[in-house]
Amino acid sequence: GVDLDSGSNSVSANTIGLNAAGTSSIGNTAGGVRLGAGTGNVVGGTTTNERNVISGNGSNGVMVAGDSNTISGNYIGLNTAGTAAVANLATGVYVLGTGNTIGGTTAGQRNVISGNVDKGITIQAGTNTIIGNYVGTNATGTAAVGNGFSGVYLNSSSANTVGGTSAGQGNLISGNGAYGVITLTNGHTIVGNLIGTDAAGTGAVANTSGGVYLDSSNNTLGGTTAAARNVVSGNTGSGVRVDGSTNTVSGNYIGIDGTGSVALANGVDGVRVASGTGNIIGATSGFRNVISGNTGNGITLLTDSNI
Repeated sequence: GVDLDSGSNSVSANTIGLNAAGTSSIGNTAGGVRLGAGTGNVVGGTTTNERNVISGNGSNGVMVAGDSNTISGNYIGLNTAGTAAVANLATGVYVLGTGNTIGGTTAGQRNVISGNVDKGITIQAGTNTIIGNYVGTNATGTAAVGNGFSGVYLNSSSANTVGGTSAGQGNLISGNGAYGVITLTNGHTIVGNLIGTDAAGTGAVANTSGGVYLDSSNNTLGGTTAAARNVVSGNTGSGVRVDGSTNTVSGNYIGIDGTGSVALANGVDGVRVASGTGNIIGATSGFRNVISGNTGNGITLLTDSNI
């Protein structure tokens, strides 16, 4: 569709991979947009008039090989109305570079990355930021238009951030075919997100396998302030599964809605530590998780030496 190997370009207000009505696929075989080695490119923008609709393509919706690019305000894997899937046949956004930003803090900067055959977002390098997106839902965040596998897949390198503590930085990651978030590498930060709920945080839009799967070590899920809290509720499997070591799970709502007052059950355990040691679940009052309303146990520990 679009192939850029230089920097400081802007790609906005296009329909890439769909018919002119924006309702069905006339896909580009190799993918929608590819950003090569260049830096400082912008795909999308900050307003609805700058939105690209990148859907129905034969591979990834957006491939980012370079560094310090911005992907914001797009519909990726949906029709132009944002109501139904027109799948890219691989991943919505696939990142191989560093320092890239996917999304933004305003509604106009929000990507809706849904309905893709594989993952919503795959990150293969470090220090990228994913903020303010809807991953796996329709454009209003009220119903599932799931990506076929996970919503956010962190694989290779470290120090990526999913969400944030400032207004508008949290992502909605719901309705996906596997876990909402999977970490296969170490040292990521996941804060301020809704995972398994609708955009209001009060209804379930389940990720099928579960909410968050920490299949690695030294990750942080949540924090010590209300702004760092993830709401990990309404998922079909466990809210949080841990198979790594020295992860910290703190300050989250797991199995209740965003108000903290109504059950919104995960279908198995709230937190399930299946392997690994040295994981910290809570620890002090400032780090307290509220783990309630789940169908299974609140916390299941199947290994030794966790806190």
